[in-house]
Amino acid sequence: MRKILNKIIMFAVCAVLLSCNDWLDVDSSTNVKGEELFSKPDGFYTAVNGVYRLLGDVSLYGESLTWGLASVIGNNYDESKLPEKYANLSNYAYDENNNKALIDPVWESGYSVIANCNYIIENIEGRDSSFFPLKQIEKDMILGEMLGVRAMMHFDLLRLFAPAPATHPSGAWMPYVTTYPCHSTKHLTVDEMLECIIRDLEQAKKLVAAHDTSTLDKYSASMQTVNLRFYATSTLTAGGNFFGMRGVRMNYCAVSGILARAYQYRNAPGDGEKAYRSALDMYHFKKDRTWFKWTDWYTMEYGNKYIKMWDDILFAGYNAKLYDICAATRNMGNYFCYKNYKGSKDLFGDELSDFRYKKFIAADGSSTRWEKNPDKSDATIEKNQGPLAPVIRMSEVYYIMCEYLAGTENEADLKQAKVFLKELKTARGSATALDNLTAKDFLEVLYNDMTREFMSEGQTFFLYKRLNRPIYNGEQLKDMSRRWVLPRPYSEDAYSNL
Repeated sequence: MRKILNKIIMFAVCAVLLSCNDWLDVDSSTNVKGEELFSKPDGFYTAVNGVYRLLGDVSLYGESLTWGLASVIGNNYDESKLPEKYANLSNYAYDENNNKALIDPVWESGYSVIANCNYIIENIEGRDSSFFPLKQIEKDMILGEMLGVRAMMHFDLLRLFAPAPATHPSGAWMPYVTTYPCHSTKHLTVDEMLECIIRDLEQAKKLVAAHDTSTLDKYSASMQTVNLRFYATSTLTAGGNFFGMRGVRMNYCAVSGILARAYQYRNAPGDGEKAYRSALDMYHFKKDRTWFKWTDWYTMEYGNKYIKMWDDILFAGYNAKLYDICAATRNMGNYFCYKNYKGSKDLFGDELSDFRYKKFIAADGSSTRWEKNPDKSDATIEKNQGPLAPVIRMSEVYYIMCEYLAGTENEADLKQAKVFLKELKTARGSATALDNLTAKDFLEVLYNDMTREFMSEGQTFFLYKRLNRPIYNGEQLKDMSRRWVLPRPYSEDAYSNL
C-alpha cells in the first residue's frame, strides 16, 4: 500500500483544461514534487482534479460503490446471471480470494483518496488567501471540497467495513485519518468515526457556501441548472473552467445531502431532526431557487431519453469510460440482470407505469442506466450523461424528510410526508394512493420506493443495513445476519503507512 500511496500522492499532472467537458478525462503520467505543484494556483487545481479522477475509478464510484460490488451485495441482481468476477460475491463469502480481490481495492483506494485530500488540506490551510485569483472565496471552496470528500470517503468505508449504529456495536473499527503523512493510526469506534465525519461535513458546508449559494451569478452560476452543473461553460462564472461542472465536485448541495445522510445513519437523539433540517435546506434549492427539478416524463419517454435522470443529481462520480467499463463486464452471456426484471411485479406491484420499471429495466432485465441506450443513439447525451455515476440525489433528500416526518407521531407531519412522497412518485411515473396510510404503512411504502430508486446505484445495501432489516429485492427477504460487515484487508500496510 505504501507504494500505491507514493505513486498517487505525488499527483499525476493533469493540464488545467481548455474544455470543461474534458477536465476529468486527461490521461497524464508526469509526477511532480508537492513543493513545485503548489507553487501556483494551477497546482491546486491539478491536485483537486486528481482527487475527483480517483473517485471515478472502478474501485470506487466508477463501479464498485455504485453499480458493481455495492449493488451485488445489495441483492439487486440475479445471482445466476452475474458476470464471472462477481459470481461468488452474491453468496457473501467475503473471505474467498476472488471476493477479496474486489473488496480490498475499495479500502485501499478509499484511503488513497483520503491521503490526497489531506495533502491538499495541509498545503492550503496556511496559505494566504491573496495567493488565489478569487481570494478567500476560492481558498474556502477548495478547502471545503477536500474536507467534504474526506468525510464522504470515510463515511462510505465505515458503512461497508463496520457495523451500523442500529446494532449498537462496540470496539474500534477503523482510523479517521486527518494528516499526511500519517505513520500511526488510532482505530475509532463507530460513534467516534461518525462524530469526525459530521464535524468535517459541517465545516465543509460552511466553507463552500459562499461560492455555491452566492446571489452573485459569477460564483453560483455553475450550480443553477443541470447543464451548467454537468457540462456547459458559463460566461458568467468567475475564475474559468475549474469553477464549473459543480455537479461532479463536492458542492454545497452535495455536502448538505451527505450530511443529512450521515445524521440519519447515526440516529443518535436529535439526529433525526438534524437530518431533516439539512435535507429541508436542499429542498428549498429545488422549490424556491428552482436550481433542481425532476427529469420530466417526456424526455424519459419520447425525447432525449435521459436515463441517468441527471436533473436531480446532487453529486456524481465521473469516468469518461463508464459505458465501456460496464460493457466489458458482460461475458459468455452473463450480465447484471435485475431480480425484479420484466415479468416480476413484486417490487412495483400494479405501478407498471413507473419509469424505474418501464424505462430503466431492459427487456433482458439489464439496467439501461449504465449501458448505451439502444433506442436512441445520441453522442451528446452519451458524452454528457454517460460518464456520470450518481452518488446522491434530490430524491434521497425527499426520503430523509419523509422518514423523519412519519416518525414524529404528529398527524400534520405525516400529512406533509405524504405530500413529499407523492410529488416524488408522481415525477417517477407512479401514482400510489397515500392519503389513508398509517405512519407504519407509509414507511413500508417509502422503503419500497427507496428500493426502486436505489437499484444499481449502490444504496440498497446501506438502506437496509441502517435499518438492520433483511434486504428486500422484489422477490424475497434476504437474511443479512453476519453479512453486513466486509472484512478489512489482511495487510495492516493498507492503512498503517498513510
